Amino acid sequence: DYLENIIECCQNNGKQYFIPVAFEMNTICGKESVLGSDYCWTLNDFLNIAENRKMFYSALKYWILEDKLIFMCIDEFADFDNFTCNFDNRDFIRLLDFIAENGIPDNDNSYDSDKDPDYHNRYEQDLCAGEFVGFNGPRIILYINEDITGDKLTIKGLPSSNSNGLSADLYITAAISEASENKEEAWEFVKLLLNDDFQSSCPVFPVKKTVFCNKMENDRSPVWINRADGSTYQTKRLSDDLVEYVSDAVNNISKTSNRDSKISSVIEEQINLIIAGQQTSSEAAAEIQRKVSLYLNEIK
Repeated sequence: DYLENIIECCQNNGKQYFIPVAFEMNTICGKESVLGSDYCWTLNDFLNIAENRKMFYSALKYWILEDKLIFMCIDEFADFDNFTCNFDNRDFIRLLDFIAENGIPDNDNSYDSDKDPDYHNRYEQDLCAGEFVGFNGPRIILYINEDITGDKLTIKGLPSSNSNGLSADLYITAAISEASENKEEAWEFVKLLLNDDFQSSCPVFPVKKTVFCNKMENDRSPVWINRADGSTYQTKRLSDDLVEYVSDAVNNISKTSNRDSKISSVIEEQINLIIAGQQTSSEAAAEIQRKVSLYLNEIK
């Protein structure tokens, strides 16, 4: 009675290392005519679109771009089974350039979409290709879908070369240590996390299938949206088609966000040097390749 694909995302070599309890779905959303309708696009596809049009409407902080496009997708660049990595390549160098050229400092809080009169017209006026969305329930799609007129909304996933780009960011996980002397008591606690009461209380997607289906069916209420001119309006109730679309996307998630703090620190340090003009993206990629290779050799 659980979402099998989410459970399987937490397996390695056929073994279940921990249980996902609740999760968000990470993706980029936008107009289908621009991004396409399937769940898969490569980093090269993403960068090619970004070269020809503005990818995101508002400037995003460096850490957001780094986290969504690199850290959450670190398996795209580092192979933890074979302890190898591939950062010194054309697409990753282009990605470093994209982040350095399009990001803003992490302490820059000057932008407020609620005060921007063009924000709700960003898709209608073709001012951006898409936006990052962390789905914690079906209703969030109402905010985006209302701004896409004359086109269909697409849930695209994050750039990925190995599979579709939909990933689960695990909100709560549970595991029992092999060395535990209280395995039965620990398992009773895990079962509490998986029962209907706790699953229904989660502010994000629950892993229990019946509770998930109930959330998708019941969380359809219209939402109120504020405009920059001070006006508000109420959206329509979430349609059957959109509920089915979000459910299908969740059921197609094939991986979890797999950050590595050590690798993240190495990459962040090198990106800061690019931003400061102290090295090129090519030099940064080579240095990242060198340092991460050393790290992977250390943890073999």
